[in-house]
Amino acid sequence: MSLLWTGRPSAARGPKPALSLERIVAEAISLADAEGLAAVSMKTLATRLGAGTMSLYRYLPGKDELVALMLDSVIGAPPAVLRDGEWRDGLRLWAHGTRDVFHRHPWSIGIIGQPREIGPNEVAWGEAALGILAAAGAPDHQILDMVFAVNAYVRGASQLSAPGGLGPTVDPEDIVASGRIEEFPQFARLMAAAPDFDPTASSSFDVGLGYLLDGISATLTA
Repeated sequence: MSLLWTGRPSAARGPKPALSLERIVAEAISLADAEGLAAVSMKTLATRLGAGTMSLYRYLPGKDELVALMLDSVIGAPPAVLRDGEWRDGLRLWAHGTRDVFHRHPWSIGIIGQPREIGPNEVAWGEAALGILAAAGAPDHQILDMVFAVNAYVRGASQLSAPGGLGPTVDPEDIVASGRIEEFPQFARLMAAAPDFDPTASSSFDVGLGYLLDGISATLTA
């Protein structure tokens, strides 16, 4: 069974381990938060832990498994409050909880969409969203699509607004200076109408999320 799901390394011969899997994962998260995921290597991690590089392989097979454990650890278990009250409030809390993970740990956005094994905490968050919509009366054949839509929005919006500037940017002044502003009439019009629009702001996130929840609400009503 996968280390991600068992939470413990396979039994190995030799002296009693001086470290723990939990400590290794916590140190790796601390390193990634400070310097980015690229800084995490078995050698660097071993040095920070005061251990030999090869000793880490007593606990996990390699970096891929380490990163999977790191991600599931920072995701954490969903709060029970998600299922209390009205479904919109539950999904809103779900969306903000997911966004908060990306903001606290920007390195996680770079791996969330890669081919990988999903861990128990991430599955638990998915289960919570499915449960919210099931309780709201969403048909079984629509629930997964609804959760996928909300999740895709949260990931995309978080990529734009997470610390570190992971999302694409455009400076309106560059477009004007290029002399090509007439090619983008809608962009020019909206730039003038809403000069303070900030896609990275929490308020913008809530507005977009509200549009999405309105669509789900209309589907549920229908």
